[in-house]
Amino acid sequence: MANSRLPEQQHRPRRDLQNAVNTPAPEISVVVPTLDEEENVVEMAKAIDAAMAEAKVASYEIIFIDNGSSDRTIELVKALCSTDKRVKLIVNSRDFGQLRSSTH
Repeated sequence: MANSRLPEQQHRPRRDLQNAVNTPAPEISVVVPTLDEEENVVEMAKAIDAAMAEAKVASYEIIFIDNGSSDRTIELVKALCSTDKRVKLIVNSRDFGQLRSSTH
C-alpha cells in the first residue's frame, strides 16, 4: 500500500523531534537509578539542583531511571517532570539492577 499520509503531513517534522534537535545538549546529565524510592526522589532532585547551583553549572538534566517501583516513585518523578523540563524519566519494565538499568 502506498504512503497513507496526506501530502501536507509527509514533510512536516514532528514537533517533539524538532525541539530535541534545536535544543542544545546540557553540560551535565545526572543519572539516578530508582527502585521504590518515593521517600527520596523529591529530596534527591532538590539536592542535585543545589549542587549544580553551587558548582555554577549552566545547564544540566536529571534522568531518573526506574527499575519497576511498586510505590509512588514514578508518580512523584512525573510530577517533577511536569514542573521542571530538566527532569526526565525512563521507566524500565522490570528491575535490571543499578549498573545495568541505564542500558535497557
